[in-house]
Amino acid sequence: MQRYRFNTIEAKKIFIIYIILLINIQYVHSQYYDYTGAIVIGNKEVQSYKIVYEMEGDKVMGYSLSDLNGKGETKCLIKGQMNRKSKTLIFEELQVVSTKSNVPLDEFCLMKVQGQFEKKLGKEIFQGSFSSVPQKPDLECERGSIIMTSTKTLYEVAGKISNKIDSVSSKDSMGQLINSKLSDLKGLKGIEEITHASVTKYRWRSDSVKIEIWDDKLEDGDKVAIYKNGELFIKEMTITNLPKSINLSFGSFQKIEIKVKALSEGTHPPNTVKITLQDKSDKQLLMTQLKKNEEATIILSKK
Repeated sequence: MQRYRFNTIEAKKIFIIYIILLINIQYVHSQYYDYTGAIVIGNKEVQSYKIVYEMEGDKVMGYSLSDLNGKGETKCLIKGQMNRKSKTLIFEELQVVSTKSNVPLDEFCLMKVQGQFEKKLGKEIFQGSFSSVPQKPDLECERGSIIMTSTKTLYEVAGKISNKIDSVSSKDSMGQLINSKLSDLKGLKGIEEITHASVTKYRWRSDSVKIEIWDDKLEDGDKVAIYKNGELFIKEMTITNLPKSINLSFGSFQKIEIKVKALSEGTHPPNTVKITLQDKSDKQLLMTQLKKNEEATIILSKK
């Protein structure tokens, strides 16, 4: 079985690695529903997993993404059903749309998932199980569990972890990745989801603001335009996994109004980029949920 064969991860790292994998998640409040989390086999084997779907009545149609940004990243069409009363969701992968893997398409195993949304510590969590269906009779496919929740929840958890744990004691590549992610989240003070026509306001201490914009999941061609105080500041910015930095000065003004406009939704709608605003040692995180030509406003006022 090729698709869900994993490397064993040291037990002392599993919790932090799990949080880092989950940070890719998005939740869209309008047309699209977008959840990312992890497939778990046993207690030590983890792979990132994501679903994006639309609903018509109780019917679910969309796609899944496994091994996000990995060598085996794979996109599949999915269909399923949501029971709003019992808060249960079942769905299955129908076919492989694209993959980075060298495995022949007829050797992939397609997942069947069932689970339920529950409140845990005040947060909505999707938990369930999956089986895998072989496309060839001689293939052996895996079973396991799945867990997903919202972007905001996971960044809140990861931010708390980053402020309590300086680093992971490891010199291998996974340890370096974790340390890098923890470092990026240091000083995270607030998290906001920004949608069309929303206005987000902050009181600011610094004389300038450092802005970083990136895509922490797939580089799917999301593009934005940036306006400062009503004037076009950046005509077009293609969002990548590598953060792009902007520095804005208040100058003689007491307020900066920043407008973010979605120029495209990429190949995986909607436009879902991450933005951090740095004020001295503090960071504010914003997550866009915009369709093409929609825009949101951020206002920074000097204290």
